Amino acid sequence: MKEFGLAKRYARALVSLGKETQLLPQFQKGLAEFHEVLQYSPSLLKILSAFEFSKEKRRALVLSLTKHFSINPLLENFFQILIDRNRIQFFPQIYKSFEDEILSLNQEVVAHVKVADPITTQESLAELKKSLEKIVGKKVNLNLQSDRELIGGVQVRIGDTLYDGSIKGQLEKIKETLLQ
Repeated sequence: MKEFGLAKRYARALVSLGKETQLLPQFQKGLAEFHEVLQYSPSLLKILSAFEFSKEKRRALVLSLTKHFSINPLLENFFQILIDRNRIQFFPQIYKSFEDEILSLNQEVVAHVKVADPITTQESLAELKKSLEKIVGKKVNLNLQSDRELIGGVQVRIGDTLYDGSIKGQLEKIKETLLQ
């Protein structure tokens, strides 16, 4: 839990600095590229976090990555601070918090949508998106996933709230009712 608060503070600071310097889009791009590199090569984060390597070597590695991707110098400094304070291992949480802050800033939410049939029509997704936007009062970005266990229908998770319109969910409700 300590990491979550830490990540949130770093993310808020980055968003604030990005707004102040009008470099928020560059920050988003640079953080996304760095995150993608770490996703592609998880061992890199372990190396950057390893105390077996001197801070100078870890800083040099980060510097070479930021130069390769032409990451903004302010973000480059941010990564160096994470190395200096031995907090680079929290970068995935910082990135997630940063993305959440951007969504909040833009009055957006992500809806994780599970459907039983992956061949869901664009028309029905557009209707679902409109309905969800009315419910939450914000712009909704759909993250579509297929889950055959649902049998039919749809499940939508926005934050901690689950909207279950699946056949599996309905069958579970019937089962609970019958067992009472």
